[in-house]
Amino acid sequence: MNAKPSTVILILAAGASVRFGGPKALARWGQGTLLSQAVATSRLVPNASPLVVLGAYAEIYESALDCEHISNPGWQQGMGASVAAGARAALARYPALDALVILPVDQPMVTSSHLEKIIHMATAEQHCIFTKDDEITGPPVAVPANYFLILTGLTGDTGLKSTLSPEDKLYCEATGMLADIDTPQDLEKLQRL
Repeated sequence: MNAKPSTVILILAAGASVRFGGPKALARWGQGTLLSQAVATSRLVPNASPLVVLGAYAEIYESALDCEHISNPGWQQGMGASVAAGARAALARYPALDALVILPVDQPMVTSSHLEKIIHMATAEQHCIFTKDDEITGPPVAVPANYFLILTGLTGDTGLKSTLSPEDKLYCEATGMLADIDTPQDLEKLQRL
């Protein structure tokens, strides 16, 4: 990680990938894997550093990582628990962060420029900035410091989106970036694009 990043990008790779049938984050993508793609994209964002949140396949993924990571022992509780664990770890390392970003490992179409844009919006507007593609909204999401307490308090499978009130959320349009990979067929379809 950078000496003192202003943003940490939490790459969520803790799930069991049941529908995928195995360690999804190591699925081939381009010249690497979904995991290496997410880390590389995060590293292109100025003043930001990746922190990978591991769980189900922690030991397998650790050997493929060359960046900071944590293992969430409560990963089976759901995504909210993994986000909270990652946020607490990031803030323990860097208490003066301006923003945290939640980036699922299975969204390889997300670009560094989009991450940069939502971070800028979050810190300027002091609201959580979700990604919007037509009628779909979700992560990646940028969270400014005034929402860190909510982020670190997430539990179970409750995500940030359902915890916030409508006035806490703003949206950044990004066509095609919310495509995620749940099954091997999803992966093949996106690879063809």
